[in-house]
Formats: sequence, C-alpha cells, structure tokens
Amino acid sequence: MEVIDSYLLLTLLFTLATLLAWISKRLGLSYVTGYIIAGVALSYMTPTIGGEFIPLLSIFSDMAIALLAFEVGREVGLENIKRVSAVPIVIGLGEVLASFTVATIVGLVFRFSWSDVVVLALISSFCSTAITYKLMEERGLGGDMRRLIFTVAAVEDIIVVLALTLLPQIGRGYVDLFRAIESITFSIIVAVTLIIVGVTIVRRVFAKIVKPDEFGLAVSISLSFAYALISRRAGLSPALGAFAAGLALSAHPQADQISERMKPVREVFLIIFFITMGFNANVSAIPASQLTLAFVLGLLVVLTRLMAFSSSTWITSGYSLEEAIKMGFFTTTIGEFSLIVAYEATKLSMVLQPMLMISAMSTIFAAMISSILTKKPDYYAGKLSSLMPMPVKLFIDHVSKYLNRALEGKVSRAIRELFMRVLKEGALMVLTAFIASSTLYVVDGALEYPYDFVMSAIIIAIAIAVILRIAQRLYIHADVLCFKFVCKSDILNPSVRRLLTSLIFISLMSLTVLVALLTSSQYIASLINRIIGSDLGYAITTILIVGVLVVILLTALSKLKRLLFGS
Repeated sequence: MEVIDSYLLLTLLFTLATLLAWISKRLGLSYVTGYIIAGVALSYMTPTIGGEFIPLLSIFSDMAIALLAFEVGREVGLENIKRVSAVPIVIGLGEVLASFTVATIVGLVFRFSWSDVVVLALISSFCSTAITYKLMEERGLGGDMRRLIFTVAAVEDIIVVLALTLLPQIGRGYVDLFRAIESITFSIIVAVTLIIVGVTIVRRVFAKIVKPDEFGLAVSISLSFAYALISRRAGLSPALGAFAAGLALSAHPQADQISERMKPVREVFLIIFFITMGFNANVSAIPASQLTLAFVLGLLVVLTRLMAFSSSTWITSGYSLEEAIKMGFFTTTIGEFSLIVAYEATKLSMVLQPMLMISAMSTIFAAMISSILTKKPDYYAGKLSSLMPMPVKLFIDHVSKYLNRALEGKVSRAIRELFMRVLKEGALMVLTAFIASSTLYVVDGALEYPYDFVMSAIIIAIAIAVILRIAQRLYIHADVLCFKFVCKSDILNPSVRRLLTSLIFISLMSLTVLVALLTSSQYIASLINRIIGSDLGYAITTILIVGVLVVILLTALSKLKRLLFGS
C-alpha cells in the first residue's frame, strides 16, 4: 500500500507540475509559476498527505537547495567575484536598504516580529537568476545592461548566502552585532577553506578523473552534498557549503560541460522543491484573512523589488531613468533563494506558516509581472519615467554618470580620494548607528528596570557624540569635494557649491538616522508601550519612520529645486 501511495504522490506531483507549467508558459509566464501553483493545488487535493510524505518532500527540497546553491556558485565563479566593482555592491546594498525600509514599515503596521520583518526584507531583496536570464535571452537583452544585471545578481547571491548564516540569530528577535560578526567571519573562514581545498586539491583530482560524463556527474553531485554536509556540521547553512563547492568547480577547465550534465538532475529536484514550497504554504488551512494579507504583501514585495533595483541602479550606474527601469523589469523576479530563506526560517520556527505563502505569492506575482513588462520594456519604461519631472530627471542622470565615474575610478586622483573619504565617513556614521541600535536590544534583554533605561541612554548619548564628531569631518570633506567639482565644471555661482555640500551632507545624515530608526524600530515600539502604558507603540513608531522619510524627501526636493531653478 505504501508503494502505491508513493507512486500516487509522484504521479500527482509531476502531472500537476507538467500541466500547470505548460499553461503558465502558454500565458507567457515562467515555469516556476506553474510548479508553485501545482504545490498549492496538491495541498487542496490531498489534505491528509502531508504527515506521511512531508519528510520525503523535505529531503528532496534539501537536495534541491544544495544543487541550486552549487550551480549559483558555479555561475558566479571565482573570476566574476574578482571582477566585482563598487557599483554592483552599492546597488545590492541599496536594494537591501530599500527592502528593509518597506518591510519595517509593513511590519510595524501589521505588528510583525523582528524575524518576520527581516525575512520579508530578504524576500524582497533578491532576483531569480534563472528566470531573469531566461527573460533576457527570450527578449534579447544583451551588452552592458546584461553584464551589469549578471554582476548585481552575483552580489545578491553572496549577500543572501551570508544572510542565511545569520538566520538562527535573527530567530532570537534581534541580531547581536558581535555574534553576527563572529558568525560572518566564521562563515567566511569555512567558505574560504572549502574553496581553497576545492581549487587546490579537488580541482587537480577533478582535472585527472572527472570528465563531462556520468561519472563526473556523480562526483560533482557528491561534492555539492559533501560541502553542504560540512557546512551544516559547522553550524552554518548547507547552502553556504554548496555555494563554495560551486565556486571551486568553476575553476575546473570543463566546468560548463559538467554543469550541463548536472542540469537535468538539478531541474528535477528543483521542480519538487517549488512544488514543496507551494505545498508547505498550506493554503488550504490558512484563513481567508491571512490569504488576503499574503496576496497584498506579495504584490507589495514585487513593487518594492522593482523600486529598489531601479532606483539604486539609476543613482549609481550612470544609466538614465528609462534604462534603469527597463533593467528593473528583468530583475523584478523574486529569487529561488528567497524561497529558501522562507523555507529555512519556517524550519527554524522563526516565522509562521503564512510567510511561506507570502513567499510563494511573491514568486508567482513577480514571474507574471516581469513576463508582462519585458514584452514591451522600452514602452513601459518610458511611461513610468515620464512621471518624473524632466529637470529632476536630467539632473539625477547627470549626477549618476559622475557618481558612476567616481565609483569606477574614472575621475582624477584628487577627486576620487575626496569622494572615498566622504563615503568612508558616511559608512562610519551608518555603522555607528547600526551598532548602537543593535546594542539596545541586547541591553534591553540583559538588564532589568531601571538599569536598562540608564544603559540605553548612555549608549544613545555616546552614539550621538560619535556621529556628530564624524559628521564634522564629513562636512569638511564634502565641501572640499564640491569645491573641486564646481571648479572643474566651470560653475561660477558660489551658491551651487553650498547647495551641493548640504545635499551630500543631509543625504548621508538622513541615511544614518533612517538606519538607526529601522534597526531599533521594535525596541522603540516596545519602549513607547511601556512608557505610556498603552498598545500604541507600533502606530507611533510607524508614524515616526514615515514622518522621517517624508522630511528627508521634502528636504532633498527643496535642495534640488534650488539647484535647478536657483530659487
């Protein structure tokens, strides 16, 4: 009976997956959409199947995660990591910040836990490498845009692999900065060790005995699972180990041919993984109110993804707004790693079951929307970019090109040194705000009243003093940088220098305040509740963050208006 039931499960899995994937493709969508919907449909058709077969599906999903991380590591490759410049890194960090901002506001509105906020932000931060590149091939996007998207995707993959190593800490409700640094350092040491062993010893063995045949396929799969096992035994995410194994294989002279051999095996397990994601979302047991919430948040995640990539790319890449939005259409896809984050977070009991549904909804919506938008990317990008006032658009286009040249080292040495000093001081301010905000959670959890209030006040006072001291140096460097820029551009109006200096200074100070508020948002909400004795902390904190964002936006627009129109 068990054999028959097992075959029944496999028949339902692949029949539904095939049918719905075919329908999705006929509608111009991704196969992934059909696979996830198949899992959702299976949860309705066989509500009692879960207890008996979830362990089997979980094993298949773990295998799929290892094989996917292995392939991502191979595609990223050691050579691509060496060539990663500052621009893709800044774009990737900008995506994380934008996603974290939106997720924090949403989390405060719906009273999500800190773990929910972080997982929601991670879901919004990364595109699907597989779906994005399929879309670029189908739509014929190539050249520098394609290379930039590929490099940003590589940076995203590295960020999300590091994020996976911090999930157990995040599950406690906050990230201990020193434990986080320890975890990331340990992760890097393990990953580097595995890569060095792979590039030196394993690569030589591979070169002698592994060919792009069945035996090479078996050895490559064994390597990915072995690295994943070592990573898990070290207390890290198995995806990190598999990713390192892929990086090691990327140095093999026949890596592409071996990967082609592995592709069918990987695709089979990925199909089961996507189906399992839809199945584990447990839609049939989720109340209608939570389904509605998942539907709304899924759309919000997709919009956040489009906004985060397009805006970050526009400001730093040197491309125009239309070009940045066009690239954003291709990267709106929600990545497979986002599903892995939701899956792992659920297994760690960090988040509740509906987060899987939100992840699945986001993937489906993203696949549908990106497929539609990339059919006429130039037309839709032109329509959206027309909403931006032309003077502002032209000014930021010009600033983006200059900023890109500075990040890429294509300006004079003096200006580049000043530019890097400004970035350094800005990074120090943001890091100080993050450390102080994270420490508040540790103090709040370790000390009792009134010592926690006293220590928190001391930490805030020290952080403000340090930030103000850094801000003084920042303003001096920004002023000298703008002076050099104005002189080189032959701008005679002295007010332009002051406006540019204040715009840079206010932007970086605003970023510091925003990071502090976002990181400490749950602490602030809890503190307000304790002080006023009412459950209004979340509402007040939400209003505070939104108010700060509005003030930042209005201040920036005011400065831009004075720069553009001289009023």
